[in-house]
Order: sequence, then structure tokens, then C-alpha cells
Amino acid sequence: MSKVKTYILAADLHYPVLDRSAWAAVMDYIRHNHIDGFVWMGDQLDMAEISHWNKSKPLYRKQGSLAANLEGFNKEILDPLDKALPANAEKVWITGNHERFITIDLIEEQPELDGMLSLDKVLHLPERGYKMIGLGGHHQIGHLYEIHGDQVGGGMNPAKKVVDTWCQSVVMGHVHTLAQYTKASPAHDKKRWTGTVLPCLSETNPGYGRGRANTWLTGFGLVVVRPDDSYNLFPVVITDGQFSMPDGRTYGRKAA
Repeated sequence: MSKVKTYILAADLHYPVLDRSAWAAVMDYIRHNHIDGFVWMGDQLDMAEISHWNKSKPLYRKQGSLAANLEGFNKEILDPLDKALPANAEKVWITGNHERFITIDLIEEQPELDGMLSLDKVLHLPERGYKMIGLGGHHQIGHLYEIHGDQVGGGMNPAKKVVDTWCQSVVMGHVHTLAQYTKASPAHDKKRWTGTVLPCLSETNPGYGRGRANTWLTGFGLVVVRPDDSYNLFPVVITDGQFSMPDGRTYGRKAA
């Protein structure tokens, strides 16, 4: 009989403007627990230096910043993660709207660069063993669907919007906060589906926000899936660089 499997869902890291203490807490958990799979939920990279939003903002487009940030993501994030995960762990890369800045938008504007700036090549994702999910696509763990969420958007209740749209249990990122909503159907044996929005792993007070209040939270998702494809999804909020689990263990920079 196949065993229960555990997956980490990491949404919206936005390197290099990640919350480093939150990411360190996730890595601390991975190093002390067996993880069967890791899913990047989209917007792993911020790509502010090539974003169409910043064309008239040279402060966000420093010379050499694209190459530096891609190399930094390799060395600071992907290399340590590869070492921490089991060699046979499933690894999934879901493309977010910020990766679109380099995979689609930049190439549409400058087609002569096509083939030079492939994230697959620059980040060595095939060699690292990643399954690639294109923009707007989804991955599935048991009965749970994982998407970035740009195809759903934000609004007042994205958790409701995603489950109303998909009529499946879906988890997404994109909006950097925590939310859940349950949809019930009178048909389908009175089936119920849950929409979940995960917290982010980026800074919650970015410079472009100019200090405006927001509802952003740092955290990640933990999925435990059983052999019959049923599952439990645990959204984990990281507070001041640490979180605690029901077994009493605390992870992160302030862990004893």
C-alpha cells in the first residue's frame, strides 16, 4: 500500500524582494521533515527590472539587475532547496504572471531575444527535475488543484471566486493573503469543494506600496495526501520569521 505523502506549496516569493526570515523558516521545516514534493505556486521571481509597469521608472531597472537576480535565485534559493529535498522528491514549477514578464512580454516586444532568456535554461529547471506548468495552467495533488491565481484575479473574495469558477477544490496564491471558502452542490451527491488562497513569501510592505495598509501575510501550504487521493491542506502563517506545528516544534530564526 502506498504511503501518505507530504507536499510543500510555496506561493509568491518574488525574489529578490522575498521575506528572508519566512523563507528560512520554510527551509528549516524541510530540513527537519520528510518532504515528498515541492510546488512553486508562481511569482517565484519579481522581475521588476523588466516589468511593463516600470518602463518609465529607471530606479527599478538598474544595470545588470536581471542577470544578478537570476543568478541570485539560483544560488540563494534553488541550490539550497535541491540539497534539502530528497533526491526523488517531486518538484513542480507553476508559471506566474511575474514570470510572464520574461517568458512572454519581453519576447513579444523583442523577439530577437527568444531562446536566450529561457528560465528553463538560465535556472537549469529540467536538470533540477522540475515539471513545468505554463502560464494559466494547473497541477494536481490528489483531488486538490494548484494554480497561481492570476487567471482568477483578486477582488473582495478570491477564494469564493476560484471555487465558483473551477467547481473543484483549488488552492491558489497571487493575492498574498489567506482566505478560504466552501462551495456546496445539491447534485453530485451533495459534494463540497473548498477554495483556498495561500499567504505569500515576499515582503509584506513593498516599496511601491508607499506604506499603504494591506492584508498581506507570509506563509505557505502543507498538503498531506492519502493513497485514495483524499487530502488535508494546512495553510501555515509565518509570524516574525517563525511558526509552530501541533507537535510543539517551532521552526524559523527564533526556534530554540
